[in-house]
Amino acid sequence: PSPSTVAALRRWALRVTTPAMLATLAIGLWMAQSTGWFAAAWLQLKLAAVVALTAIHGMLSGQLRRLATEPGFRAPGW
Repeated sequence: PSPSTVAALRRWALRVTTPAMLATLAIGLWMAQSTGWFAAAWLQLKLAAVVALTAIHGMLSGQLRRLATEPGFRAPGW
């Protein structure tokens, strides 16, 4: 990808995706706490999925950072 595309993707991730993810996580945890749902099995499974998606987001953010700052870096094919 071109440097301008990578820069635009990084800006979007920093200004939109990450804040939206954090707000959604905070509101979801607040709702689960206020309703007493932490003991429910479905919530435990959902939280596991949330942790996995958050990790993927972190990995992709790292790849974008490396694409923008390290000349010659090629992201993995996955």
